[in-house]
Amino acid sequence: MRGFPVKDHTAEYEEEDIQKGRFLSVLCYLWIFVLIPVFAAKDSGFVRFHRRQGLLTFIINTVYAVLMFVILDILRVTVGSLGVFIVGILLYGGLAALAALPVAGIINAVKGKAKELPYIGSFAEKFKSE
Repeated sequence: MRGFPVKDHTAEYEEEDIQKGRFLSVLCYLWIFVLIPVFAAKDSGFVRFHRRQGLLTFIINTVYAVLMFVILDILRVTVGSLGVFIVGILLYGGLAALAALPVAGIINAVKGKAKELPYIGSFAEKFKSE
């Protein structure tokens, strides 16, 4: 995801916090496993950073997938197979594009970086409880 301006918050966290929180930070981007860091790493700022972004990607991907299937079901009844096929390709393409966000988050977590994800990272930072 080169070329997208993203803010790097890594310097805000201590190296020990980063090293201890890397594994749990990866879990933040793996669908329902985001709940593990919610309860297991309440004191880690690094994990909280990734948890905010992971929860947001989880919500966005889940809402998109539900809407996608509802739209496809409505189109199947009203338009027919060809229309569903064409729109389905577009919708699945969007789902694939959304899958890039958690992948970028996982890469950042493994590298011990606290970089905002493109498009949603600055929005996730608004939910900081500190």
